[in-house]
Amino acid sequence: MNPPGEAPASQSPTSALSQAGLLALALRERRRVVGSWNGLAGELLNTSRLTANTQAQPRNRIELPPSFFSTWSTPIACLYGLIPDPEDMLLSLAPSGSAARLPLLAIHAC
Repeated sequence: MNPPGEAPASQSPTSALSQAGLLALALRERRRVVGSWNGLAGELLNTSRLTANTQAQPRNRIELPPSFFSTWSTPIACLYGLIPDPEDMLLSLAPSGSAARLPLLAIHAC
């Protein structure tokens, strides 16, 4: 099974984009229910790691690996256009050492 946001080699780009769109809608609903983007990076990191069957990092020290960005960049790019506070969402993804990659994610989203 591929991580969320990554299409299998046999999956069409249209299917991958529709999956990314569904993930974006789920993230938008998470924002509506929670009321903020706080904790988003940790939740997405834990989801990515659970999918990869690896152990999650402690919540107080989150460093996003390069694989996080390749997995979540398209769903986040879709989400960017669906929400009223895209800058806040992007900033929530920049904790502890991942800020250097944030411009790449923002460019992909725009």
